[in-house]
Amino acid sequence: MHGFNDNFVKPVKIAVPHDDDFEFCPLVHEQVIHGDIFSCVDGNWKDGEGKDIPLDKPFICLGTAEVVQRFEDGTPVKDDVYIRTTTKPLPDIDDLNAKIPQDQWGLGIDGKPTRPPWSHSYVAYLLDPVDASIHTYINDTGGAEKGIQLLNGRVKWMRALRGARVFPVVRLGKRLHSKKYNKFGPNFIVLNFRELGGGTPAENPPHQLEQPAPQSDPVKQIGKAVDDPTWSEILDDDMPDTLKPAASEQTKPTATEQTTPAATKRAKPKPPAKTTKGGR
Repeated sequence: MHGFNDNFVKPVKIAVPHDDDFEFCPLVHEQVIHGDIFSCVDGNWKDGEGKDIPLDKPFICLGTAEVVQRFEDGTPVKDDVYIRTTTKPLPDIDDLNAKIPQDQWGLGIDGKPTRPPWSHSYVAYLLDPVDASIHTYINDTGGAEKGIQLLNGRVKWMRALRGARVFPVVRLGKRLHSKKYNKFGPNFIVLNFRELGGGTPAENPPHQLEQPAPQSDPVKQIGKAVDDPTWSEILDDDMPDTLKPAASEQTKPTATEQTTPAATKRAKPKPPAKTTKGGR
């Protein structure tokens, strides 16, 4: 940066400890698409059958991924796919598209071959806690990129704070992506975090073959709930005295004391009556 010299302390990039199996979800190495494809067009979510997804329906996000894949006639070519890993970045799609003559590109909305064959897509894998079905959200838009990056950041920091391999429980919403064009992108609204793979909770009844009764919260009996970290845990120490409540605030009178009527308070003793001269 201009105006700085070696006498100034240079910023240091802090490595946050967390597992990479969320941002680099291993499911993508089996196949890119799992289950049906969820779509989000201008903030409106639909399932693989084109039906609206209830906004209050919870999903457990198993992880995210980034891929570069080639399309032909609007269909991805199975073997032409690159997967982002911790050791291998994705290739530049401009370089890949430059190798293919433009007359072989896909047709755009104007009916001309203007759609590049190679696309950089962002993926999220969503587990339905009711029937354990997995669904895939995948798109190459800027809104998809931002929505998944925000989700990755929250998971990374919660794993760092809790020191556990937690997964977010989300519902599918929307966020404003372009103020200029009033366009909305996907928003993975985090409801809470769950630690999976820790065994069945003790309060669960034995598994039965009958269809279980519907529950108001299908996620409640899954995995282990993760409490929000306290300030003492974040600081690895007690709170500084300057941040603790003042002593006067800790000894405030109770509501009963504040609302005691004046008539119930002890009356002040009255002074003795004055006598006239001569004793009468």
